[in-house]
Amino acid sequence: MPVGRDPTADAGPPYLMEGPEVLLGFVAGSRPVVRGHLGAARPIHPRAALAASLTNLVQNGPCLVSFSGGRDSSAILALAADIARRRGLPLPVPFTLRYPAAPEANESAWQELVVRHLRLDDWEVIDVPPESAELLGRVGTASLAAHGLMWPPAVHLDNTWLSHARGSTVITGDGGDDMFGPRRATPLRSLVHLVHRYPSRLDRSVLRGAVKEALPVRARAQLAYIKMKTATDYPWLRSPFREEGLRLVARWTTSEPFSWPNPI
Repeated sequence: MPVGRDPTADAGPPYLMEGPEVLLGFVAGSRPVVRGHLGAARPIHPRAALAASLTNLVQNGPCLVSFSGGRDSSAILALAADIARRRGLPLPVPFTLRYPAAPEANESAWQELVVRHLRLDDWEVIDVPPESAELLGRVGTASLAAHGLMWPPAVHLDNTWLSHARGSTVITGDGGDDMFGPRRATPLRSLVHLVHRYPSRLDRSVLRGAVKEALPVRARAQLAYIKMKTATDYPWLRSPFREEGLRLVARWTTSEPFSWPNPI
């Protein structure tokens, strides 16, 4: 998924979608990393960057952390708890939305494991009724009618739990799984790793992936466009808007450099 635009950069949260974003149904594009961000004179470790972002939120508590039990929310909750303990601040309170009408989405075992490991005594758990869980349900459509198309989409359902957070700082997010997903450099690193450690495992798919990511951005965008055009991506778009939309998505999804501080 492309890197989402920072909604605080121009419009303030939540971000009101417009133009091609409405056409395609998501916010895309990227913002380069500025040297010296967060006061660092040299590249900053991801954990340190995340801790710097969380510290102000934790110390302005009470602090609620949206917690599903997945890798991204568990990492945020663990780091927030570590910051609070080191600074003698009130511990963050995880809050979890559960969906009784969708038992296949139940992750309570993972959630309980993480909360117990972090030794957190307070935990807000909210059961979400079916009518409040659908983006085009009663709650979602009422929000759309009142506020327009906002990003991230889940903000249209936030009235389900916001009343529980009154007076608190809330840490939540959309697209957190992207932190753990592959980057443009991933196929090249995999190739180098296999060449040095496991040459017998090299195959054409590894080589193709590495070569593709090493191509110039225009070539990668054209390949992405051809792939989407032959598939069924964005079936609601009609010609000629579909072609324009696919080219925009292709350009957005192939714009990631190998290194954000030194984009090439």
